[in-house]
Amino acid sequence: MISAKRLSSRNSGRPRAEVLESLQRFGLSKCFKEVVAMEDVAEQKPNPAGLLLLMSRMKSSSSKTIFVASGIADARAAKEAGIPFIGVLPPSAEKKAYSDQLKSEGAIHVLDSINSLKSVLG
Repeated sequence: MISAKRLSSRNSGRPRAEVLESLQRFGLSKCFKEVVAMEDVAEQKPNPAGLLLLMSRMKSSSSKTIFVASGIADARAAKEAGIPFIGVLPPSAEKKAYSDQLKSEGAIHVLDSINSLKSVLG
């Protein structure tokens, strides 16, 4: 999730220890102000509980937040939370069909690669 202030947070259905280890391994720990992991919410995506919790913790709102992720459940959670969603195609996806599916779930943009995100956010 990226807020208008460019503060980032991470919503994951994985265990906290695994998420933190992954962020550390890739040198991204300092990029994320907040992390919500599976232990933090009773229901996982597509339930929007994790996204709503992150917005609350970051004192943000849906109008100041963009959710960037690759899954259909992610798109559905964003829609339910009222958050604009940018889809990123997973490498293994059949590009056209998956892109169409993300768009049908409400994606405002669908990117071939996370490397394209900067051009969309400006």
